[in-house]
Amino acid sequence: MGFCGYARFDVRLRDKIPYLLETNVNPSVYDSDEELKDINDEVIFGIKFGDYLWKIVESALWHYAQGSEL
Repeated sequence: MGFCGYARFDVRLRDKIPYLLETNVNPSVYDSDEELKDINDEVIFGIKFGDYLWKIVESALWHYAQGSEL
């Protein structure tokens, strides 16, 4: 698909079979109805928001070092 960096995949399970609904290569980094009160709040499967942001930055830096155009 040619993605670079990070993306969000919307997947649904039906009868234990995963179906890919869409991909978003420029998703918001916080997609919730609840207000984020602290950067140390968990946002995804136990990952803290600050750590999540840092992983995105690390990924971008790694791709840049490899010569990828972002």
